[in-house]
Amino acid sequence: MTLPKSFFIGLAPMVDYTYLSFRLLCRENGADMVFTEMIAPLGLTKANPKALQFLTMTVPEERPIGIQLLATTPLEIKNAIKFLAQNGMDENYDVLDLNFGCPSARMHRLNAGSLLLKRKNLDIFEEIVRVAVDYSPLPVSIKMRLGYDEITILATLKKIEELTSDLAWITVHLRLAEEKRSGEPRYEILPVICEETDFNIVANGNFWTIDKVRWAKEIGCIGVLIGRKARNDPDIFNRIKKTLTGRKSLAEYSRTFFYRRLLYYHFRYFGEGKYFLYVKRIATELLKGIPEGKQYRQKVQKSSSFKEITDIFNELDQKKENVMNE
Repeated sequence: MTLPKSFFIGLAPMVDYTYLSFRLLCRENGADMVFTEMIAPLGLTKANPKALQFLTMTVPEERPIGIQLLATTPLEIKNAIKFLAQNGMDENYDVLDLNFGCPSARMHRLNAGSLLLKRKNLDIFEEIVRVAVDYSPLPVSIKMRLGYDEITILATLKKIEELTSDLAWITVHLRLAEEKRSGEPRYEILPVICEETDFNIVANGNFWTIDKVRWAKEIGCIGVLIGRKARNDPDIFNRIKKTLTGRKSLAEYSRTFFYRRLLYYHFRYFGEGKYFLYVKRIATELLKGIPEGKQYRQKVQKSSSFKEITDIFNELDQKKENVMNE
């Protein structure tokens, strides 16, 4: 098992996005650490073999990698950890990440994710963390928010303060669960967390610029995780790292280049007939933030084959070449 030994910039886990092909795309573009998409413990232990293989598939070249489990109940987490160990799956990963940050209403109906950050649920939060530390053969990390509907993070971390050396790190998304992804992250809280706790802290929540990443490093964070921005800009990891180290930036690649690399990994590991919707979803994201991107995204959304999507990206490239030659 290997974990980053210095300040790292990683790909945050995202449901429906951080599957093998996209993780590999981000790794080759500078991500120091990647994670599986969030997996419910019962989804791990009760899934049919094909679904389980897709959710948990990993390859050596993407390591270090974490497997992320949705925080539900102590018993479910314990059983999921046992399942990983009994099936030898723990050997494929470098860290076990517990998600206490998911703000999805569907997760809340399960009394899971960020709902466990409510004051009345903090005892469950504590027990889940302790169970994971006791039973996991892997280092344990946590991904959480500042709280559910109020800022409770310091009180929450106080409950597990003696586990400082037992947890690899705690990733903090600097919004409340109720805020989901809206509004400006509460950056002012991050220095307080770093100063008043002894945990290794990883920052999350719009850390998309070199200034924000450099600031996180200066105040004592051991890394940052980037999620949404990487979906349409996989090279963000390389650009930030090159600037941090004072080296020249790499040449800029087109969105078509990233799509083709994604497709290469997808066909290599899954073949041409499987999981089309994952490629379609990421292809749509890759077209954000470019001129006329909306019309190309609409074309992708209407597509029904890999060839149709590839033709759309080829059309985009051809249009750029024509403009440059005018």
